[in-house]
Amino acid sequence: MRDKNRIKPFLAELEKAWLYSPDLRFTQLVINLLGIDSYYMEDEDALKVIQRYNGTKDDEIFKVRCK
Repeated sequence: MRDKNRIKPFLAELEKAWLYSPDLRFTQLVINLLGIDSYYMEDEDALKVIQRYNGTKDDEIFKVRCK
């Protein structure tokens, strides 16, 4: 079973990203951040991508994803 304590920190980072781009719908935000092929991505990896985006505030999100 996965640790449920991972959820709030993850959502806090997601909230920061969404507040930076509030005009995006949720699915647009997630696909822009993680890519359309992120179904099997582990939470830790997704969190790193979101944190990297939050740290750069780079509007070209795909550059951030590919680093």
